[in-house]
Amino acid sequence: MPFDPKHWSRTITDGPSRAGARSMLKAIGFTDADLAKPIVGIANTWIETMPCTYPRRRLAEKVKAGIRAAGGTPMEFNTISISDGVTMGTEGMKASLISREVIADSIELVGRGHMFDAIVALVGCDKTTPAQLMGAASADVPALMVPGGPMLRGMWRGTEVGSGTDVRRFWEEVRAGRMTEEEWCEVESCVSRSAGHCTVMGTASTMAALAEALGMALPGSAAIPAVHADRQRAAEASGLMAIESHSWDHNHECLGRTATRAERGTFRVRDEAEAEREGGEAARRARERRGTRRRQQAGRYSLRQHRHAVVGLSQGRGRPPA
Repeated sequence: MPFDPKHWSRTITDGPSRAGARSMLKAIGFTDADLAKPIVGIANTWIETMPCTYPRRRLAEKVKAGIRAAGGTPMEFNTISISDGVTMGTEGMKASLISREVIADSIELVGRGHMFDAIVALVGCDKTTPAQLMGAASADVPALMVPGGPMLRGMWRGTEVGSGTDVRRFWEEVRAGRMTEEEWCEVESCVSRSAGHCTVMGTASTMAALAEALGMALPGSAAIPAVHADRQRAAEASGLMAIESHSWDHNHECLGRTATRAERGTFRVRDEAEAEREGGEAARRARERRGTRRRQQAGRYSLRQHRHAVVGLSQGRGRPPA
């Protein structure tokens, strides 16, 4: 028996007894044609208290466009978000971990209450990504995640700097008397150059990569900078895939093949054949990384040389000179 793409929302929208529900949805602009299609909930963590989730309103519009283009009806809903970076070192930080549970519960509640056929979650900061993975799993409907992407790195007096690690490093310089207050103010104003999550390998970055590995986000979408045009294309492609994956065998088969219809401009999702061709090269780079780590541990590389080697190899460059 073929899978019904409107497998859950029919309970809300179909039949004479559901006229009251349909009338309420029509009151905010939905049509009979809209309500006859699969309904996809868009869980948005937009909030004006941090750069991590700030661009989500625009991303949500791109996701909606993809869902509509693929024959579905999007319905956006909100949840909360607490910034680790903003609240760190204060009583406010105690709210961060609790927020993960609130976000997960709110997504499950809205998903189950309104009986969405699928969920697309817009994520970005340390707690929203794991929270939305938890919420999507508990809602027990097909789901995709749209990572928000990192902010752009800043530049201070000719030196590339990033949020998080560099801020703490420079603060130690201030406390030790090696950096003036004027220099510290300059760093503060340029270290975070755009919207997006922190550029360090913290939870926001690693959980976005993990979502890709789990098949919950389109391959290649985690590391696109938040303000890059490819981030918009990835969001629209995710909306397309949320509906196309109804020809599923649920998420897994669909995300494995990642149809070429998801291609938009320079962003495109790699298919399995491409991944297989790249497998040999990826294995070689992994061996090189292990080698540079062993040399660093043996004292033959400085820490700076080691970092340069790992970054270079991840970008396809060769080993740096000893």
